[in-house]
Amino acid sequence: MSMSSSIPFASFNQTSELTSVPHDPMLSLASNCIRDYFGPTVQLVADGLVFRGEPLTLQQLVQCLRTKCRQKVYSQERIRLLGPKVASRLQNQSLQLPPIKAALLVLIQHSIVTVTVKKVKGKLQYQYTYDRTRARLLPRYPRYVEYAKRALDDNAVALVEELLVQGRLRTVDAVSKTVERLEQAAAANEEAANEGEDDDENKPDDSKKKEDNTALKQTVLESFKKLAQAGFLEEVPKMKNESENADPDAGETEFEAKEPPKKKQKTGNDAADDNVKLQEEEDPEIVSLLKGSAYKRFLTRHTVWRVNIAMFHESLRSFILGRLVAERYGHKVQSAGSMVTAALKYLAHRRHAEKSTDTEMTFDAASIQRYLPKPVQELLEKKRQAAVANNTSRNMAVVSQVARALQQLASYKSPICVLEVETGAKPEDSRFEICTTRMVQYLQQRITNQMILDHHGEVGARIVTVLSRNGYLESDSLAEVSMVPAKDCREILHRLYRSKYIDLFTLSQSRQHNPSNMIYLWTVNGQRILKNATDNVCTALLNLRLRRQHEVEVGKNWIERAQEAGDMDENDHEADKQNHKKFCLGLERLYGSCLQLDETLMIMEDM
Repeated sequence: MSMSSSIPFASFNQTSELTSVPHDPMLSLASNCIRDYFGPTVQLVADGLVFRGEPLTLQQLVQCLRTKCRQKVYSQERIRLLGPKVASRLQNQSLQLPPIKAALLVLIQHSIVTVTVKKVKGKLQYQYTYDRTRARLLPRYPRYVEYAKRALDDNAVALVEELLVQGRLRTVDAVSKTVERLEQAAAANEEAANEGEDDDENKPDDSKKKEDNTALKQTVLESFKKLAQAGFLEEVPKMKNESENADPDAGETEFEAKEPPKKKQKTGNDAADDNVKLQEEEDPEIVSLLKGSAYKRFLTRHTVWRVNIAMFHESLRSFILGRLVAERYGHKVQSAGSMVTAALKYLAHRRHAEKSTDTEMTFDAASIQRYLPKPVQELLEKKRQAAVANNTSRNMAVVSQVARALQQLASYKSPICVLEVETGAKPEDSRFEICTTRMVQYLQQRITNQMILDHHGEVGARIVTVLSRNGYLESDSLAEVSMVPAKDCREILHRLYRSKYIDLFTLSQSRQHNPSNMIYLWTVNGQRILKNATDNVCTALLNLRLRRQHEVEVGKNWIERAQEAGDMDENDHEADKQNHKKFCLGLERLYGSCLQLDETLMIMEDM
């Protein structure tokens, strides 16, 4: 019996014909994320852009896909598993132009592909470039929604979630879709609360419903304004035009070799009709609210918005680095982690909300005071009040306390987290800088050391640490320094070398290159270790995602039964209940492991 007939899901495949050729864990993970969120056709188009490794026109992309993705030929066993009709349809279908265009539009909509305009021989040519890092951020969208829930209100959460799902939206469309989402959620909650009661008694009148709808639109616009002012939403930049003096009337000639027919010039009546049609499609109440002075400056009607991923990323990074500072120096400096987190939030606000171009991102204690958590502010205020009550001569103002804490943090060196770049006459006059790079490197070294410790033991981690500090060493000298027998040291060295954590440098004492007369020196390349550890984390995350997708495919019957049953118990037997419980627990564990590995990958690659 063949393997495919003995394994029910031997045909499980989550790659396209062009997935990561040659193999790259980062590209494979990005391809899997695209397939998981948008489907196999979008994945194939994205892999086609990666395969060429350069900006492509639509014609070049279609030609590449049709050349590399040839007609499928299925074995008899595969035809039996799929069924004759399905197998025939899959074998005979070819890559048509409309699905490729639709997939490319999805990638552009979600900012995974950027468009550049060039003028070639008097014609405008559109080229598409794949963003290698954007697709890997798709699994982090729930983190951004959770952060918006903690930092802002429920309306902001719904708006951020809608923009993440849609990719980009105009102002009126974003508000109307968010209001619709909130109304559906409120209706579902009300229906669940009033279950079993008379619907006619609890049904609100139309005037009350209209007032609630207007008030909801007003609150959503307020949340929209706050998100835009804080830098969490950004305007979509215009299409990059690399041609000088480009003719706006020139057309795209990617498929037609003939001269495109000239468009009929619109008369005043036609333009007016188009404007009326556009106004009919939009919510007039939202349009009238946007014309008010409160929103006219920040929210224009036809602006296209998207979520500022960089701002959310820097906000999450501030929490991670704050936890590190609290772990290292929290017992020496009270609220040290909260102060570093507040400083990083302030710098992120300057960079994204205020659009500051200052390369030296320094700050003083007064600037970060409003970004401190409320418990920390209350604690500092209590200290100030206690000092006033005791008539203490020392200045215990909140700003002065924050400045002295930052000066104390600047004295610690493992790792360096704060630098005092300007010393003022008073502590509150000093200016500071957060050493983000040093802290990230410290975190990366800790993660790498833990990975070597888990895979090669304590002796392997000690050998790598000794090599990183002492440079080039022979195996006997390294065994002596590491306090390990020479035989065991050589064995561990070869295992580390095979795992690409250390490098071997050879010196020949003669021209004959006799191996017996050569000197073998072991060394460590920090960038190589970091790259290898990052690839290992990325591969592990990809394998976990594939395992979870396979489990979902295997247990899709459980999911369908749960959806059909609703609140009722869909399991008739005790064995079914136990199996369903094991299935759900396995999915939760896999999802939790994916979240932890994704956070590790964020530290190793994206910080």
